Amino acid sequence: MTEVRSKYHISLNNIGFNLRGAPSRPQYIKERAPSLVNQLGLGDLNYNSLNGSGWSFWTQTDWSGGFQKIKFKDDASFKDGQAIDPLKKYGEVTLQKGWTSGVKITGGHSFGSKAVHNLDLILGTVKSGGAKIFKYTSANAISTLSAMVGISAVNSMSRFKNDTLIGLTRTSGSLKTLVRYNGTAISGFRSANPIVRAVKGIGIRAYISEYVAALSGDTLSYATNLSGFISGYQAGKGRKIKIIEDLQGVPFFFVVDGYRVEFFQFDETTGVAIPIYVWENLTNFGVKKYLSDLIITGTSNGKSIAYSFDGNKLDQIFDDQIQDTSYDFSKPFEFAGNLHVKGASYDGDFWSPGIYGKFNDVYNYTPFENFSNKVYGYFTSGTHMRIGYQDNTKYAISGHIISSEFGSNVGAVDKLVNAVDINTSLLSVGESVELFKSIDGGASFTSIGKSSFAQDGSINKKTLYFPSGFVTKLWNYKVQLVGNGTTTPSISDVTFQYRVIPDLRRRWSLSVDAGDKVILLNKQEEDRDGKALVQDLWREMEAKKIVPYEDVDAFEVTLTRNMAATATSATVSDTRLMPPRGRMRIKLSGTVEEMEYTSADGGRIRGITRSKKNTLARNYLSGTKVDNFYNAIITDIKEQINNTDQMKTESIAQITILEV
Repeated sequence: MTEVRSKYHISLNNIGFNLRGAPSRPQYIKERAPSLVNQLGLGDLNYNSLNGSGWSFWTQTDWSGGFQKIKFKDDASFKDGQAIDPLKKYGEVTLQKGWTSGVKITGGHSFGSKAVHNLDLILGTVKSGGAKIFKYTSANAISTLSAMVGISAVNSMSRFKNDTLIGLTRTSGSLKTLVRYNGTAISGFRSANPIVRAVKGIGIRAYISEYVAALSGDTLSYATNLSGFISGYQAGKGRKIKIIEDLQGVPFFFVVDGYRVEFFQFDETTGVAIPIYVWENLTNFGVKKYLSDLIITGTSNGKSIAYSFDGNKLDQIFDDQIQDTSYDFSKPFEFAGNLHVKGASYDGDFWSPGIYGKFNDVYNYTPFENFSNKVYGYFTSGTHMRIGYQDNTKYAISGHIISSEFGSNVGAVDKLVNAVDINTSLLSVGESVELFKSIDGGASFTSIGKSSFAQDGSINKKTLYFPSGFVTKLWNYKVQLVGNGTTTPSISDVTFQYRVIPDLRRRWSLSVDAGDKVILLNKQEEDRDGKALVQDLWREMEAKKIVPYEDVDAFEVTLTRNMAATATSATVSDTRLMPPRGRMRIKLSGTVEEMEYTSADGGRIRGITRSKKNTLARNYLSGTKVDNFYNAIITDIKEQINNTDQMKTESIAQITILEV
């Protein structure tokens, strides 16, 4: 209403009113409306006894609830962890066991396939024209079983009766591509096709998948005596049968067609392949029988995933929302009762951080097998591949744990974070614990401070302070543990001290002059009598609708030039009635953008801060209205009649207005 500053003190829904004090009440009170959330605080209720000074506390004392939880819940869960063990001891996080570098395989070999045959670990490599099969013993000695000249890849291994079957890819010629290892030597026995991609012994049958050149695709075949293989399924042109597995003695296999993976059961009675499921995007995947299920682990659209199949139902059990690119789900194996992949382990119910192995804190092992009650892994560097194992006499040099995001239940409310207490084990030489914060969901972290033996000595508790005035709506923390390789620091709990400072709404308590012959600001006499003025107020309250409220410093101007979503200044029709600095807004098509500005003069508004109160900055055209009105409701009216006679009524209406 353009007449607020010239005729009326305030306006409600474009209806003007003047203010007038009463002996028992001032004419104008503006304050922040109380907030229940500000009184109660948030965080761990066990620590509420500490918040007498207005501070609230968020603490985490246990990390055994698994990970992948993006939003914080008080259930001992967290978002991510690498090279740490949150399960060994309740309420404590330590570094994982470290790695010992075993043997180095030179000559440009990369990892192909593996199997455990009695007391030996059999390893097959990939190398153009010169792949090899090695025998690795529990004494960490390695020997070459076969130089495999003319073989470019060792694809698959599986136990069948007393032998280990091995599927190969030949470079050319008629070399054997299906061989077996009897514990002493390797012997070839089938050369029908250039590639044997997968092998699996299931009961009395040996299943293989071969690339058949005449069909330009793979065929699933089986035999009981390793001769006279019978074709059971033809995958089709360009399609590969990458993995064959069994569940309760029933064969299952996986057909790869580009990124598409099809899951089948093979009915041994009818010789028919029964389709089960199709992944439209599944790469770098592996399959492992764990407990009574088949676990399928891999990568889909850049995220690590896992499925569990019990013979009837397929359930997704892992959906990597944190997109940790260092995970490798292609080589699942079982160790210490859990299913393991690089980065994660599964106990049948929950996922926890899995085995990460770093040699000299640089080369990152990919674990692939449980052999002689140790986890073995490999890494490739330059022209060599190194095999190592997790050593119970060592600890990792470093590891970290990342919390879930705190504050999601009141995500739009600011929190002033003051300090954090870290409780640790007594630090030893070479040990440190550093804490980081993130306000972008864990995409980036900045250090808050460190507790270390080098600077603090053998301490087990330290308080770190956030930068002065650190205000955020949500945050994650990361604790980085660093050890000396022979011992590990541990953390038992972290406790954050913060204060909730929400964007509280405004509340006005006003005394409205509702008498007869009210004199307006321009010295004219009000057309409405007292009864009409009061009825206007009652009508607005009883309508129970949100109305525009124009305060005593209200203004309304018009953009005279377009205003881009990134603009921090604006040209308007008039700035004479605008406060020199303050709040402004633009309401367009029912949507409001809240802003603040630092100066307004000469038809120019400068120093504009966009998107206040979580509103969205947009583009605006010339002619768009700019104001500092509020959306409000009348929550209370008290009508007070001071004096009444036949000629004149004097009354004051006390009203309460709440911003919404």
